[in-house]
Amino acid sequence: MSYRVDGTVLADVSDSFVRNSVIWNSKNRCVVIHGTNGVNITNNICYDILGHAMFLEDGVELRNTFDGNLVLKVRSPVEGQELLKHELDSVGGPSGFWLTNPNNALRNNVVADVGGHGIWYAFSKTPLGLYKKVKMFPPVHTAFGSFDNNVAHSNGGDGFHMDNASKDDAGNLEGSNYRPTATGEYIDFRYKDSLPFTISRLTSHKNDGQALWHRQGGGTFERTVSADSPSSLFAGSANCIIKDSISVGYSLNKTVMETWSPPVGMATYNGSCDVKNHVFVNLPFVPGTPSGAFDTHYYINPVDKSLLRSTNMRFISAPIGYRKSPILKDNFTLAGALWDPHGYAGPKGNYWTINHPFLTFGTTCQDVAPAGQSGKSCVGPYYGLNYFQLERSEADENKLMPIEVTRNDNGTVWSVGDGRTAPMLGNMRHAALLKNGDYTLRFPASPSPKTVIFTATDLISSDDSAMLAVQFSGAINNPWVYGTTDNNPYDVMQWSSEFLADRMDRVRIMTPANSINEVRNADGTKYFQDKANNLVYIKLRNGLVQPNEKDWVPDSEEDLQRSILFVISQR
Repeated sequence: MSYRVDGTVLADVSDSFVRNSVIWNSKNRCVVIHGTNGVNITNNICYDILGHAMFLEDGVELRNTFDGNLVLKVRSPVEGQELLKHELDSVGGPSGFWLTNPNNALRNNVVADVGGHGIWYAFSKTPLGLYKKVKMFPPVHTAFGSFDNNVAHSNGGDGFHMDNASKDDAGNLEGSNYRPTATGEYIDFRYKDSLPFTISRLTSHKNDGQALWHRQGGGTFERTVSADSPSSLFAGSANCIIKDSISVGYSLNKTVMETWSPPVGMATYNGSCDVKNHVFVNLPFVPGTPSGAFDTHYYINPVDKSLLRSTNMRFISAPIGYRKSPILKDNFTLAGALWDPHGYAGPKGNYWTINHPFLTFGTTCQDVAPAGQSGKSCVGPYYGLNYFQLERSEADENKLMPIEVTRNDNGTVWSVGDGRTAPMLGNMRHAALLKNGDYTLRFPASPSPKTVIFTATDLISSDDSAMLAVQFSGAINNPWVYGTTDNNPYDVMQWSSEFLADRMDRVRIMTPANSINEVRNADGTKYFQDKANNLVYIKLRNGLVQPNEKDWVPDSEEDLQRSILFVISQR
């Protein structure tokens, strides 16, 4: 053993091995490593197994090597006879490899015909079971070992799954966001300080789940071949790299009799991974449903610019994808406009939108192929309008209320309902505004507020601007109206004149105008209050310095999606 149950650490058992063996018809797993480090599991066959086949028990097992093994026909135990809940099909399902600590080596293995996920990385927040007293980094933050040249095919779940780990000794699951760090501690939400790691040469095909699902930060997935699965690459990850890989929707190995939802080449939340040198093949467009190269359901900013991170793409019988309406269930929304800097959906630099006059009126657009079925490629730019708050309270009714944005030039409306009724994502409530557009922002379920706060994004160049009338109480005289890049909007109201003078590069105080046209013709320093109609007119424009701007990388996410907080409030 490499540990005692009291937590004492012993030497690795590097002379121990399971080699050149066949284990079949097992009623409880194939090979189990429990509280042991340094074992070599090489050139074995596991066949007709109940429960997870190759199994790391409690999350403390390190530096073990699985090399050249074949795992076939793995099934769930009968409910009531399972040792851990996640081995049941109804919870997670049995896997070919259940790996609870990242610091292990997996290479040259093949896993197929598994009821659940082929290869399942399940990194928990703490060690579990008999060895929970062992002092070590949490598995979910432990540095990665190695992964090279593994194959997962014909499995009931995902071919490769890096998510969902045990939260208790019974084997109930919770989401697992793998973030390896040098200290073993959680790091901030951007995960820029994650330790890098590499998943190399995964071949995953003919699975009923995703070919590759991962939720992590800092990983590189290289030379991945994925095919014949509902989605080839599905990432709920941050700052990862996918490179030198191929996604095949239908290969010659796929029969026409096998049916499920049409395949999608790739889906990443908010385009959070750099995709380099990727080929999409045989991913047919199916009207009205996610299909083609990219699934656009997962772009979450009002104006999403993450396609910039997808470089050197090649599309072979694979259109860009289906552009679904971003309004979902009436109470949250996804991206209104996707920036297309490389010209995957239309001319380079255009924006991919749905065919809705709120987004397309007043600019030049053309159909995205196939014509009339996947939205428009439109000349922009577009700006984001989001993070609304009424009054100075953080209560849900002041942050998740319905919003309604009207284009004043054609009367079309973009509305998002009550975020409090959303089962999730109720905070995603925004609109995309076209350059030089004229809009009105209202809160249809709320009385005219005495404080309104919101954020505008993507105002980059010196001529980026749009007019916006904001619902605001006409009972308030001479309100505070300003834009700021300061982190706390209320700080500005309390700054002394001397303190404010030193920060005018981050604050734009607006003064009253005599007409709407005066606001329109000014440089963003004027507002007009229409007290009779409970509206305040302002001009959105850029020009304020962002905190830490000098440290930004050109064309980075921060640089391309600059944000300004606007405040209209009683003094």
